[in-house]
Amino acid sequence: MQVRHCLSIISIALCCLTLPSEAEITKSITTVASKSKLSKDQVLQIARFAVKKHGLKLDSFQDPEVHFELVRKDQSWTVFFMDKTMAVDGGCMVIIDDNTGRFQLVIGH
Repeated sequence: MQVRHCLSIISIALCCLTLPSEAEITKSITTVASKSKLSKDQVLQIARFAVKKHGLKLDSFQDPEVHFELVRKDQSWTVFFMDKTMAVDGGCMVIIDDNTGRFQLVIGH
């Protein structure tokens, strides 16, 4: 009986969820762009430099994914480089401070 009750509550909650409209998504992207000091192109330049500096070859990765304030609202960018082979531990991540441009490279192992 409790399981059925829980499933009913979950079903009701899921029905109430709404996806953001295209206008809301565009507004969100514009807000992020206006909050950051670095542009997406600058961030990609820094991230590519970090990868090359550590002896990794850019052509062994898929196109990078760029995110601003992905986890915390800390004025940081996260750039993911996924290995073309799709290996679980292949790839790396570059975290860039939006205020200073300093970066940290994290390599998957």
